[in-house]
Amino acid sequence: NMSLSNSAAFGSNVLASISRATAAGIVIVLSAGNHGNGDPSLAANPEASAQVANNAAVARGLVIVAGSVGASDGISATSNRAGNTAGNYLTAVGESVQAPGKNGDVFLWSGTSFAAPQISAAVALLAQAFPNLSGKQIVDLLYATARDAGDAGVDAVYGRGILDLTRAFQPVGTARV
Repeated sequence: NMSLSNSAAFGSNVLASISRATAAGIVIVLSAGNHGNGDPSLAANPEASAQVANNAAVARGLVIVAGSVGASDGISATSNRAGNTAGNYLTAVGESVQAPGKNGDVFLWSGTSFAAPQISAAVALLAQAFPNLSGKQIVDLLYATARDAGDAGVDAVYGRGILDLTRAFQPVGTARV
């Protein structure tokens, strides 16, 4: 889980680290950013680092860009949209997420940094429940079971849709031995 803001594309050391991780089958979840921009992959955008999801040689289909939705599944006003990363973009609840603050007081937090850990947790839960699945198969399962939102299919706002962990744990496809 990488919930950070980067005003430029990742440097060579970070790209090399992400490449090593994905080569080992590790799924990386990047927060899309909280500027309400239409395309988190453009270099002019404050979260240009999300463009790594579109770099097939580095991402290997294992980098998910996390957007934020509210409780009613509407895209958060501040969440960067899928844009050019639509094929690698998944949303999760990132508005009014209850979590402790610095002094232990409970606050309601909002942003893609609160949506990204939910997607990361979904990856971890599926990996634990189905150790026979590769990281790529888990990513594909999350995309296939996401709730469609916005325009039908993959779109420039919601990308692959909204995380639906319940559906991800249901049988998908045909049984094989």
